Amino acid sequence: MKLNYKLKVFLMVLAFTFIGNTAIATNNFKTEITSENSDSWELVKEENGIKIFFKEITGTDGATDEITFLTIKFENTLNTTTSFSWSLMNDSKSIVKDVENTIAPLSSIEIDPATIMIYIDYGSYKNYSIKTDLK
Repeated sequence: MKLNYKLKVFLMVLAFTFIGNTAIATNNFKTEITSENSDSWELVKEENGIKIFFKEITGTDGATDEITFLTIKFENTLNTTTSFSWSLMNDSKSIVKDVENTIAPLSSIEIDPATIMIYIDYGSYKNYSIKTDLK
């Protein structure tokens, strides 16, 4: 009798924990970009034929009023397809690690903030640095 009661309590706690975690995870994916803080991208690095630009945008994740995000653009200035990996740091803390991308010749790609959300908790994008490695 006591075993059934303990099992029921355990299963209820487990169910509530699962439902709570699911609700929290769902809120993180409801990103809506409301405005861009700047009309232009800021060139932050140029290396091995790849130009890297940062831009701050304002949006919401459904849980707060407004959040500032960092978005990144990579531009291939070469006449050949370029494959590379990149990592983003905030001071000494790793934010995004070893993402692989391929860019067609003389074109660019932007990192979608709904796919890789990079929150700017304090300061500005100037606290961030990016490292690239050609493949």
